[in-house]
Amino acid sequence: MTVGQGPSFVVRFTGDGKYCLVAGQDRTVRLYNPHRADPDKEGTTKAGELEQALLVKSYAGPHGYEVLDVAVLADNSRFVSCGEDKAAFLWDVSTGAVVRRIQGHEQRINSCCFGAEGSVLFTASYDKGRGGVTLYNKICLRVYLVALQQSSHCCINFSPPTTHATRAQTVRAWDMRSRNRSPIQTLEGCKDSATSVCTAPSGDEVVVGCVDGKVRTYDLRGARVHEDDVHAPVTHASVSHDGNCLLVTCLGGIVRLLEKSSGSQLNTYTGHLHKSYRMESWLANTDAHVISGSEDGHVYIWDIVEGKVTRTLKHHRRPVCSMSYHPSEPMLLTASYDGSAVLWAP
Repeated sequence: MTVGQGPSFVVRFTGDGKYCLVAGQDRTVRLYNPHRADPDKEGTTKAGELEQALLVKSYAGPHGYEVLDVAVLADNSRFVSCGEDKAAFLWDVSTGAVVRRIQGHEQRINSCCFGAEGSVLFTASYDKGRGGVTLYNKICLRVYLVALQQSSHCCINFSPPTTHATRAQTVRAWDMRSRNRSPIQTLEGCKDSATSVCTAPSGDEVVVGCVDGKVRTYDLRGARVHEDDVHAPVTHASVSHDGNCLLVTCLGGIVRLLEKSSGSQLNTYTGHLHKSYRMESWLANTDAHVISGSEDGHVYIWDIVEGKVTRTLKHHRRPVCSMSYHPSEPMLLTASYDGSAVLWAP
């Protein structure tokens, strides 16, 4: 699978694992069936080359700059794309039409994800924050900005407001069931670019990775934020399928496994190369293995308990920046700066 010209920045399986979305520098999102070869290109594959997957549809037009992330609804009916445009776009999968343009960030949007039941969209940006968390609920009740304490793991409660200051924020939440142009919640606290955002399986926690070296878990029900300092820029953070652990990708070639409730470091995974590129790591659908891209073009797989590399996948010619694990089968998608996305299977 390819993205035309330029690097591939993101690849994602759909909710059922039957299709995938690939996007990158060429400003187009492509829907592929990765399990089926393109019949028009059968017989044209040279020795040593992989078969080209079936391209189902292309989505282009509104993006004027590169696409950095996509998020798909569980029913596969719609998806969101975001990137350097400072806006996110909600697409109808079948018609290819843009249903909604979501704007409000002042800088590029690095990451996006849907919340529980797909009714809320979270976007993480390069907007500048000032070290706190501001929340707005659906009736615009303000929860006051509280200063973040400096510790490796801290929990801060929100208190009622006495004053209000307008500053840029880094993570915003949007109600996808209404046409309101304003966010229903704004999460502030990152002191640098928010590189990733995801929700916990429970649906009431939002996890944000940031270049300031911290992972913040926002408890939306309890109005608290947990802050874990990993002392290195974070390029990606995700939650285990059981909801108990955080997997944190750090510059310097270290992937860390943290206990979400306490912030305790359970294990580290090294051996890959990660010095300057934005890169992701994920857990397999069984939570038994840790998988990460690498700037040497390889994919590294570790045993989650022993922390040893069990396998290295080699095909890409440039850094592997994004990946997606199948929701139920032992299959992996990887995207690379070489402009391709690859499906790996036993």
